Amino acid sequence: MKSVYFIVIAVFFSCSKTENFVITKLPEPATKILGHMGSGSGNLLYEEDTFEGAKFGLSQLNGIELDLQISKSGTLWLGHNSALPDCSIYYAGCFSAFSDDELMKLDSCLGNEKTMSKLEDVFVYMAENYPEKHISLDVKAWFPCVIARLNTISQMNKIADEIVRLAIKYKLERNILVESATQSFLNRVRSKSAEIECYYMALDKFENAMELAAKNNFSGISYKFKTNENLTPELVETYRKKGLKLQLWTVNSAEAIQKALLLKPDYLQTDSINLSLFELK
Repeated sequence: MKSVYFIVIAVFFSCSKTENFVITKLPEPATKILGHMGSGSGNLLYEEDTFEGAKFGLSQLNGIELDLQISKSGTLWLGHNSALPDCSIYYAGCFSAFSDDELMKLDSCLGNEKTMSKLEDVFVYMAENYPEKHISLDVKAWFPCVIARLNTISQMNKIADEIVRLAIKYKLERNILVESATQSFLNRVRSKSAEIECYYMALDKFENAMELAAKNNFSGISYKFKTNENLTPELVETYRKKGLKLQLWTVNSAEAIQKALLLKPDYLQTDSINLSLFELK
């Protein structure tokens, strides 16, 4: 299989998070490319946020990004949307209101229309086949079936605890990144694991996001990349000297990928899994 050009020539470094925000420069990052939603959103062959899609992404790039939902049974499932699709025997609901058994029945009812996959299955596969690769887990504080704010916090804590439990069980703590705009969730993960990397998610205001990450001793930020934004390698390097990392999403066109790589991010998420795109000729 044809290799990714800039991945082949890159030298990979191991960069652990600075626990007490000591001013220390991290090694130059060899940017790791992650398949957005596993297989890349819009992939015609492999459904996004599924076990098969995750397998495909892991086989092609340095790792994958997956979106998470939690069931009423406390199990972590892959899924970008908290709302579930209708089927002949079920009306639309949300993950947090469905038990695992109900989700499996819904999966059977939907047939080829939609596939339901568990995070643990991906962890098992990765531990056995790609123990050196990475998974970034996107967790959003959105539970339409949960009205009270207290319940939302409780749900987020359950997700954090289950991520840590699975990472420890399959010895993948150093391979796992979590990204969220909810600080309490990231702090919960940090309190349970010193090795899982925590990224504060931001849509804009790069410097404000980095300062927040520094204040909370997070690993860095997960940032929405925009080709027209005045973001410079020098600015990124300023925060690297403070021990902070950068994850960029979702970078798809050849032009955008070229511009993003100039910033030397630690991780770059893309829907463009086609390897020819990454030759950047």
